[in-house]
Amino acid sequence: MVRCHQSGKHFFFALQAPAPPANLIGGVFSGSAIHDASARPVACRILLIRDRASERAPAARPTYMPPSTNLIAGLLVSLGYDPEENCRGPADRFGAFLMERSGAGLLDTPADAVGTLGFALDSLGAMPA
Repeated sequence: MVRCHQSGKHFFFALQAPAPPANLIGGVFSGSAIHDASARPVACRILLIRDRASERAPAARPTYMPPSTNLIAGLLVSLGYDPEENCRGPADRFGAFLMERSGAGLLDTPADAVGTLGFALDSLGAMPA
């Protein structure tokens, strides 16, 4: 659980964290919609990706972005993974995972789905520093 210092609102992360050193952690993020006048309770899937480029100078990165294959692939490159053409496949799978709708009305993150995405990310080589 985290608390926003600016708004005082609380947010909850329910995450599947594989054994270290994991490149990907996935789960559900929930709380009140900050930019919504009525502050409705909301939930969504979330993916946290290891920054392999942390030894380099930090770069400004988006905090919210649409699940576009091009944007996600560019983000993976900026995080120190393969060149963009190699990142498009995993990026497309990440976007599909984030936007998947359940017919059961249940918002969850199946362990096998997160694990498969983690393997896709692990298959990308680290770019040289």
